[in-house]
Amino acid sequence: LSLHDALPISFHMKFSIWIRTVFSAYLRKPWDWTANVIVSLGYLKKRKQVKREIEEARRTINTYPDLTAWYRSEKFVYRSESVDVTYRPWITVARRHGDCEDYAELAAEILDGKYKGMLRGACEAKGGICHAFLVIPIENKKWVAMSNTISTGPFNIKEEAAQYFYHKNTTHIWFW
Repeated sequence: LSLHDALPISFHMKFSIWIRTVFSAYLRKPWDWTANVIVSLGYLKKRKQVKREIEEARRTINTYPDLTAWYRSEKFVYRSESVDVTYRPWITVARRHGDCEDYAELAAEILDGKYKGMLRGACEAKGGICHAFLVIPIENKKWVAMSNTISTGPFNIKEEAAQYFYHKNTTHIWFW
C-alpha cells in the first residue's frame, strides 16, 4: 500500500491535481524554458565560469554532506519565487539562490552517479502547497532527504523522508 492509496482525496483535490498535471505537461515546460532564457541573459557573461564551477563541484563533491557543506561555504541561500520556475542548475549557481525545485535539480546534477537509486521527489500538503526534494539511499537500506541547502534523515523508507516536510498534512508524494 503506497501513501497515495492510504490518504483519501476529495473530488476537488483530484481536479486540482489534474489541472496542475495538465499545466505542468503542456504549459510548464514552455514557461520554464522562456523564463530560463530571460533570466540567463543576465548571467551569460558568467556562464562558462559557472559551468566550470559545477564541473569542479561534480569532481570534488562525493557525498550529500559534502554538498551541504559546499552550499554553506559558497553562501547559497533559499529564496522563494512569486512565479514558480525551475531554473537550470547553472543559473542557480550563478544566482547563489533558488527555491526547492532549483536546489533539487542542482543536487541531482552534482550528485549524479554517486548514489545508486537516488530519486527526485515532490510532495503536496493540504491546501495545495508543494515541495520538491531529492531522496538518497544510504547504508542499511535507509534514506536521506535533501531539501534546499540542507539534508535530513535517516529515514526507514523514502516515503517517510518525503513526509518529513509536511508530516501528517502530506496528501501526495511522487518520485521519479
